Amino acid sequence: MKTALLLSLLAANLAATAAFADNLNAHTVDLKDGASVVIFDDGKMAMLDQYGRSARMDDGAMMTTKSGEQVAMNGNETARLAQLLHQQHPHK
Repeated sequence: MKTALLLSLLAANLAATAAFADNLNAHTVDLKDGASVVIFDDGKMAMLDQYGRSARMDDGAMMTTKSGEQVAMNGNETARLAQLLHQQHPHK
């Protein structure tokens, strides 16, 4: 129930969709501090810092979206996001 409520809140306040997220059925929500949260279709989340890098955040940590909504982090899919970012922009 809590997860469903959280996902509906985030879907209602979707600020942007990252290019890589379009292909993966994931969405991004911009945060007040310039970071973003990526929400995967299984409800788990990962965080992008202000520079577009995968960043760690504790499960359950509260975040404020650009629209002022409070959102709780669900999971910490740092490695999953880092892998997706690497697939999008592999090092040569």
